Amino acid sequence: MYKQQKVSVVIPTYNEAGSIRKVCNDFFATGVVDEVIVVDNNALGNTRSEVLATPATLVSEEKQGYGAALMKGLREATGDIIVMCEADGTFEANDIHKFLLYSDTFDVVFGTRTSRATIFSGAFMPFPVRFANWLWAKFIEVLYNGPVLTDVGCTYKLIKRNVVEKIEPFFSLSPGDGTFSPELMIWILKSGFYPIEIPVLYKPRIGQSMYTGSIMKAAKLGAVMLPVIIGYRHRLFKRFFSFCKTYRTEIYSTILAVIMAVVISYTAMRFPNDDQFILYRYVDNILAGHGFVYNVGEKILASTTPLFTLISTFFAWLFPHVYIPDVVGYLNIICFALSAGLFYNLGKRLLSPRFALFATVIYILNLARMIPEGMETPLFLLFLFSFFITLFDEKYYLSATFLTLTLLVRPDAGLVALLACIYWWNKKGFGETVRLTAFSVIIALPWVVFSTLYFGSFVPESLLTKLHSAETVIMPRYQAFKVLTSSISRMYWGRVFDPEHIPVQVVFNLLPVLVLILASLKKIWTKDCWILFATPVLYVAAFSLSNPVMFPWYVSQIEPLWILLSVIGLSYIYRRYVSITAYAAYVRVGIILLFLVGPMFLYGTYIFTRSQGTKTSLFEMASFVQTHQTIGETVGLSNIGIVGFVTKAYIIDFIGLTRPDSVFYYPAEGECIDTTQLYTIPPKLIQSSSPDWLIAGDGEMDPCFRVSKWFTDHYVPVYSVGTARVYKKIF
Repeated sequence: MYKQQKVSVVIPTYNEAGSIRKVCNDFFATGVVDEVIVVDNNALGNTRSEVLATPATLVSEEKQGYGAALMKGLREATGDIIVMCEADGTFEANDIHKFLLYSDTFDVVFGTRTSRATIFSGAFMPFPVRFANWLWAKFIEVLYNGPVLTDVGCTYKLIKRNVVEKIEPFFSLSPGDGTFSPELMIWILKSGFYPIEIPVLYKPRIGQSMYTGSIMKAAKLGAVMLPVIIGYRHRLFKRFFSFCKTYRTEIYSTILAVIMAVVISYTAMRFPNDDQFILYRYVDNILAGHGFVYNVGEKILASTTPLFTLISTFFAWLFPHVYIPDVVGYLNIICFALSAGLFYNLGKRLLSPRFALFATVIYILNLARMIPEGMETPLFLLFLFSFFITLFDEKYYLSATFLTLTLLVRPDAGLVALLACIYWWNKKGFGETVRLTAFSVIIALPWVVFSTLYFGSFVPESLLTKLHSAETVIMPRYQAFKVLTSSISRMYWGRVFDPEHIPVQVVFNLLPVLVLILASLKKIWTKDCWILFATPVLYVAAFSLSNPVMFPWYVSQIEPLWILLSVIGLSYIYRRYVSITAYAAYVRVGIILLFLVGPMFLYGTYIFTRSQGTKTSLFEMASFVQTHQTIGETVGLSNIGIVGFVTKAYIIDFIGLTRPDSVFYYPAEGECIDTTQLYTIPPKLIQSSSPDWLIAGDGEMDPCFRVSKWFTDHYVPVYSVGTARVYKKIF
């Protein structure tokens, strides 16, 4: 009895012979429980005899199911206050006092097991299960305008008699299985009651659960719960299925991209680049409370992808026990998968559904390589495709939003912004173009203000450094143009048939693809989608003129548009010249094989490449330095990513991405510097910075400087991997 109110406890049981007696006795021992109703749901073993050995009342429910048993118990209970609990010993009977205390104010009190502080060691509540319970509860909270909810599966609940009477008509809607818990929560909210949640102790289970106990069981139950949660919102349920029906091919494309990306991320070389680890170090420092910095204490904006950095940081914070590179990899898988669905949606505006799907498959096969790269390209493409789709739908302000987000992911999206202004001007006039531009500026303003106040400028130092790349790195003339055109020639069969003889490569690989791209112009101009053609062309022109060092992700961001344009040209030629012939079916098969052979070869190459990439030596040297360094020592090198992330030391960046002063030492000057060498560390830069550790390949250093008296007096080699060496400063 609690304040003149009779208290009943309802406990369903199926396979809890080893715990049910103790659970019943513990509740009676609290001194406030008047009645314990145990529902025998076709219980196994000697469960019945264990219950009969206690003062509890035993009732039977032949219909198998967690929900059926609880509904039977709620009907049989005679108390003014009814508490539901498990029979497996996972809950603490004394927690009932907390429930009763809150019942003075609330008619319904829910327990929650999502607080890590109340979860006992050995209890089955791993992070995925805890997160899923929280997420599903949030669905209920949002869809049914409920209070704060964090646990959809906790049985420990208190419900007053008047609430049970109000929700009993809903019982006939329930299948009586493991989905009863969210159903009960929804019925209570739909009946106008607003519960409060309180944390409860959660202990290891005694015996085996019918519904949970393993990740797989919990996942199956969660998968069944979601349609139930949505289903009670009839209109939303209809909209959901209508959406799935309308965009089913986009959804299939997304699912295919997920599968392909997951396969490649678990089989292909994980870390083919060094630059991605610069991002990981930023994420690590933000999470550690050091701020948006690369070197602790130095507020220098070296990241050209601030939005991707912040999003990656959020997910790394959300999943603290997952390795940061893995978090970013999973984030890229999601972005890539969603971008595939958007790519199909973009393609079907200009192509038949079959050709659009054909282009999407090529996109997935060719661009899945972005996942191991670990860079921001998947998010960039996700926003870029969203911009194009909303632009063509004449949702101009929404397109301006996605354009700004694209620009915050990569600054070279400024080229797209230039074309967008021309498109808006052509469509809406000068005045509306000014308003759309102002709207984009307003969206970007928070970052501009923050970065200006925090770093002193919103322009990344690494971007300024790249403008001096001609002095830092000796690039052959037209190198960027060669790389970009070469990537076009290798989109399809050129990945397999790739002759070293340039004229042959141009004739057989590049020219046919260019013909297809040019053939697309008629279609895209007719549809007023000229910006799809102008974007990659402008990129090629801009990169060719600036001639920067070409990284893979510089190519990846425009390759999808080349794919789309070439398939548009292919469909135009096929329909006009091939489909009317008697051999159309054979030609169609030949086209599919010809266009897919290269992408499938590329994808297969990544899958069966077991190497960790070309940066293994950097991991080895980083591990050596990490093991032997002391606090406060500095490390100087040009490939700063992996070493900086692993050692967490203060990095002296010889390239100048994170250290602007380094740029002023270029071009390198020395006695024996090979002017044909791609990159050489300036000897004066080493002398002036004088790092405690120096990491450099033999080809990166002036050979005369390496054997000079100054260098040998100040540094000694202590470790090497191939031609790369680790030097320690002599004190």
